[in-house]
Amino acid sequence: MRTVLWAEARKLRQNTTFLLFGALLLLSAALYPFGRALAPDANGVSLVQKQAVFAACPGATPAEAAADLTARQDALDVSIALLMLQQAPNQTVRDTALRMLADRGYTADDLPALREAGALRFGASIAQERVILQEGLAQAERALAYPDYLQQIAERADQLGQSIFARSGGLDVRIAQRTAAQYAALDGLSIPYAAPYGAEIALGDGVTDGLLLLFAFLLAMAVFAQDRPYSGAPVVRAARCGLGRTYLAKLVLTVGLLLLFWAFSQAAQAVCGGLLLGFGDLSRCVQSLPAFYRAPGRMTVGKLLLSAPFCRLLGALVVLAVFSVFCSACSGALAYGACAAAAALGWGLYALIPESSPLRLLKYLTPAAWLRPELLFGDYLLFSFGPLLVPYTTLYGVLVAGSLAALAALGRLA
Repeated sequence: MRTVLWAEARKLRQNTTFLLFGALLLLSAALYPFGRALAPDANGVSLVQKQAVFAACPGATPAEAAADLTARQDALDVSIALLMLQQAPNQTVRDTALRMLADRGYTADDLPALREAGALRFGASIAQERVILQEGLAQAERALAYPDYLQQIAERADQLGQSIFARSGGLDVRIAQRTAAQYAALDGLSIPYAAPYGAEIALGDGVTDGLLLLFAFLLAMAVFAQDRPYSGAPVVRAARCGLGRTYLAKLVLTVGLLLLFWAFSQAAQAVCGGLLLGFGDLSRCVQSLPAFYRAPGRMTVGKLLLSAPFCRLLGALVVLAVFSVFCSACSGALAYGACAAAAALGWGLYALIPESSPLRLLKYLTPAAWLRPELLFGDYLLFSFGPLLVPYTTLYGVLVAGSLAALAALGRLA
């Protein structure tokens, strides 16, 4: 077995195409998190600059942060009005600036005492300052409005329970009632004014998933399809023992390399998130992260950072198994086409099926969806399929485990 494994590794080491594209994917996985944190958006504001708002309010409650940021927005509007008065080319703009000041209680007699200096604290320009303040204020308002959000869920369940649909045994009523029961455990939850971006960088996004998928495809093509041009491949496949050892060696090699790439990518994301942005208090609830604001469970950010990467790894292994089966059963352009079709089907089902469709369950049964931990821990805990209500955590475990077993059997038959 060791000899076969070293032979497979040697062939892979001699594959210049795999080495080149693998190195590019590794470099991308290492640099992308830092680019995501440091690159400015359309407004010229990066996540590091937005993080300064949370760093300026350590230990502040959402109410205190909202009051402070609202006052800073008013001061910024005053500064803008003063600039308009100084630089306006016509009287219409000047009148608009005077109305802005009048709305805040300032008269023409107050203008000499107003100063625009000190209005900028987080950005290098007024436009950047406004975007950064709005981001921090939105986070504070989201935390303040969370009790109302929980109350709306409970009220909707009560209203449906008293409607005509309840007497007819409507499925929507049972879903609403069970959803209300899930969220009832969150009553009294206080969301701190916490820094969300470090944890979100560490969790990854669609681009990091894409890099993992590309590496899985590259592995499958390089390991499982590389023997087809050689004349000795039919002889190896004809021997039962040789076939089993060869497939086992290929499987061990591909899973090991995928694990290394996954670990390297997760390490880069964790280093970037913790070094540039910071994780803050890991004992806070995931509702302090904007992407998990509607999560129905009381999970801490620390537990999420530990569990989500393994969910992504499990999805990546399923995708690798799918690609490996196609590459071992097909050759050349047919293998490329089969893998591309499988990926397109996964992303297509994920993107095209609307939430209102009875087929919405299929939207979350694809390998593409299994790569997204926020689907597991976020909005989509409950699913309906006919009269059956299935928790997504149970559905996730059963489907992924069953898929791995089925694909392993299919690969053995191939």
